[in-house]
Amino acid sequence: MTSCKNCAQEFEGNYCPQCGQKASTKRFSTKILFSELLDKILPMDRGVLYTAKHLLTRPGPMVREFLDGKRAKFTKPIQFLLIMVAISLIFFSQEEFKQGVQAGIADGNQSEEAKAFSQKISAWITENMTALIVGMIPYMALFAYWFYRKRGINYAEYFVVNCFFIGGSTLVGMPFMLGLKLMGSNVFSPQMSSFFGLIYVVYCIWGYIGFFKEYKAWNTGIKALLVLLLGYLLFILTTMLIVGIAVLIYVKLGGGSLQ
Repeated sequence: MTSCKNCAQEFEGNYCPQCGQKASTKRFSTKILFSELLDKILPMDRGVLYTAKHLLTRPGPMVREFLDGKRAKFTKPIQFLLIMVAISLIFFSQEEFKQGVQAGIADGNQSEEAKAFSQKISAWITENMTALIVGMIPYMALFAYWFYRKRGINYAEYFVVNCFFIGGSTLVGMPFMLGLKLMGSNVFSPQMSSFFGLIYVVYCIWGYIGFFKEYKAWNTGIKALLVLLLGYLLFILTTMLIVGIAVLIYVKLGGGSLQ
């Protein structure tokens, strides 16, 4: 039996049923004080830091362990991804992001109406960036399920895999984003976007190879590349189709010519 140091209740277990006090308490130390400070300051649980650490050092095995049931210390996949995207964008203004997006879709020969419409598109992409990133995941999961269909992982599990890998690649790209920002570059320009796209591809291939470590690395790597390329391509085609429909509606409603 344990006597609660807070209310003197006798009990068995880790917590007092009367007041919730822990059964064992430690002397205050610098480590404990710092830990409690982090709990108050950081708007996230310590599982985010634990998950980030493992995604930086061993993404494939970490995600495999998560799917196998070792989940108590890890942050949920979608939650982790949303946190990483939010952190990566918090250092940059929406206007800066909008300029980068617009540079990627602008055409110097556009009419004024077309330029105005491209600005609206870039503004919409800016406002819905998080949703668009999450929107890629079903496509990646679909092709992963197809190419690795004999490896015993279902579609929902591939959704989890890609949530973690996209979140992990976003985490890896953050130091580069900050460095380029300090050097005065727009990290959302088409050139920089290609660079970060390469980081994402390399990281995800590394993750898949570690996830399927019992299989040949070259075979897993090639399939991972196809998953990324085809998933992204289908996502872009779907998005373009939606944009195309929006353009037709815009013209039909009297928005003017886009030539």
